Amino acid sequence: MQEQSNNQVQVKKEDSNALSPTVAESFKIATAFSKSTIIPKDYQGNAANCYIALDMAQRINASPMMIMQNLYIVNGRPAWSSQFIIATINKSGMFKTPLQYKIDGEGDNKGCIAWAISKDGTTCESMRVTIGLAKKEGWYGKNGSKWQTMPELMMRYRAASFFGKLYCPELLMGFQSQEEAIELSEAEYTFEDVNANTIEKNANTGEVVAPPPTPETTTKDEKATTKAKENKTIVETVSETKQETKPEKQDVVEEFKAKQKAAEQAKGSFDPYA
Repeated sequence: MQEQSNNQVQVKKEDSNALSPTVAESFKIATAFSKSTIIPKDYQGNAANCYIALDMAQRINASPMMIMQNLYIVNGRPAWSSQFIIATINKSGMFKTPLQYKIDGEGDNKGCIAWAISKDGTTCESMRVTIGLAKKEGWYGKNGSKWQTMPELMMRYRAASFFGKLYCPELLMGFQSQEEAIELSEAEYTFEDVNANTIEKNANTGEVVAPPPTPETTTKDEKATTKAKENKTIVETVSETKQETKPEKQDVVEEFKAKQKAAEQAKGSFDPYA
């Protein structure tokens, strides 16, 4: 019986591996998806995007078509639709109940909490999302915002997103909801190239000023040139010193000879033919 059980386990492992496509097989499937005309335009003719969607679908056990239909690119970043977040949480099997919503309060204090009961009976709740919070965060007043026309729906969407981040972030894979990504300040996605902006600002001014080199930025060639100039200066200084001291030495020699002759004359041993 134990041997038979082990064989069954071995078969299951082999079947599991057989169901996991290789990279080459996945890319073939992605290429087939890219030729479809009913998938979103971001994926049509783009096998690479389809491959990413296929990989994400395998990670969270979802349909590739469902991923493509609910993954949006906002400010260059992927984001889930709120409906997809809610559906993914509900079908994950991590909770006894689907997501529930509690709305109470009036005016700016009107708010919503998303909640569900976990398998161990614990009540899991999101943070409370209110109209006042939406105003303070700048979501309420944005152009085209649905907060003013459909506040209760937007509160449910945001509460569901917060719930997913708290209790099942692995399902969201670190992505925000589409509404969150749109409502975030554009400044949070701005990455300025200071050098490029400076060049564009100062372009065509008629003056090009190169900054002086610092010791850290001096190149090897510049260092070699400076050293050669220093050596040349030293050699020239030594040569000039030698030229200046040579006549002085000659004068000393002549003076010594004259004194020697005078001494010999005084002794009477002077030879005029010497």
